Amino acid sequence: MDPVEQAIDLETVGSVGPVGEEPAHSGTIFQKGWLICIGVFVTTFATDQRLAKIPLRSYLKNHLHLDAKVMAAFFAIVGVAWYLKPVAGIVADSFPLFGTRRRHYLLLASFGGAIAWAAMALLPTSYNMLLYAVLIANVFTVLGSTVIGGILVDLGKEHRATGRLSAYRLGVMNLTVLLGFIVGGRIASMSFNVTALLCAGCLAIMGFCVIPLLPEKPEPKRRFALGNAWTQSQTILTSGSMWGIVTLTFLFYVAPGFQSLLYYYQQNKLHMSDAVIGNVSAVNAAMAILGGLSYALVCRKWSLRTLLYVGIFINAAASLFYIFYTSTTAAYYIEAANGFVSTLGLIPLYDVAARATPKGSEALGYSLIMAIGNFGIAVSDIAGTWIASQFHVDFIHMVIINFATTAVVLFLIPFLPSVLFAVREGQKADG
Repeated sequence: MDPVEQAIDLETVGSVGPVGEEPAHSGTIFQKGWLICIGVFVTTFATDQRLAKIPLRSYLKNHLHLDAKVMAAFFAIVGVAWYLKPVAGIVADSFPLFGTRRRHYLLLASFGGAIAWAAMALLPTSYNMLLYAVLIANVFTVLGSTVIGGILVDLGKEHRATGRLSAYRLGVMNLTVLLGFIVGGRIASMSFNVTALLCAGCLAIMGFCVIPLLPEKPEPKRRFALGNAWTQSQTILTSGSMWGIVTLTFLFYVAPGFQSLLYYYQQNKLHMSDAVIGNVSAVNAAMAILGGLSYALVCRKWSLRTLLYVGIFINAAASLFYIFYTSTTAAYYIEAANGFVSTLGLIPLYDVAARATPKGSEALGYSLIMAIGNFGIAVSDIAGTWIASQFHVDFIHMVIINFATTAVVLFLIPFLPSVLFAVREGQKADG
């Protein structure tokens, strides 16, 4: 049997793990739930893709006078740590830090990331400084995000709630988008030191929350060592099911996109200020939260396979809204509609990813899929700016290209193993 199929076998989703018993994690379900919410919020909010996104874009475009291609390359480079997220996953799953799998890694990520961001406030804000400093900060943030992902999968499989937890996770993430763009749009005109210190403060807060919410006791002996890391790697690398989902995720995200192009279009064509861009993006995030909550309701009524088909199609179709992105007023309506529809369509992909992750390799398996998604997004942005520049494709036609290339992913769904869809959300495997 395929390792991932074993991981979602009949009695318990995720019944197979590495050699040795799973260490018992201290802390109640309530505590873990709060920690997941706080961890997802902080490791998403205090990054170059949320709070610091508009300030960074504004600095690169209006102070360093870089074009869209260079901006896309900048964000692709500083995102390297996110593409290597599986490395953090296998380290956290296999090598306890001071005897714990989660607690001390989260403390290291929190305070290490806080120091990295705080250092940016003390250094001159040149292109190279920003590039290296954000890259280092992302290394710590990725570690924290990976460990939080492992805790989420642990809890989701234990209670057969991967769909609901994935929906809540995305809801929290979209809350960070809402707040990040509102705040980021307003501080973009200030010194970048303000942004750096805010990010540092958020990461430090997570560290202080870890202390009471995750009182994980050190293991009496090393149950997770190099041999187990090799076992986990083999489980992941030899799994056709896992790689099927990895391929689906990559192709879904890698479709030539228009993230950087949209920012230039908003400023140069529609003459929108950073504050207005922040407000527009916040509307998108607010509706995305509703989309996530809606999925938490429908995931119990429809099969996951059906949800995946419908989700990918409506996610692709939502990009077509941007054809009518011709004024600031239209931007608010379009971002609102896109936020709701695209998020409702995206969560089934996260749901399948959580189900496919073997027990004992939660952080590794889940982080692999998330890393592929992050890498796909970066390639998508670079590909979109390159096509637009090389072939003189305007913004509207890039939207159409994005829709067509994303919709192709629908043809890959029949090749995913049926065992991933055998159990409906909240339903017992034998019932």
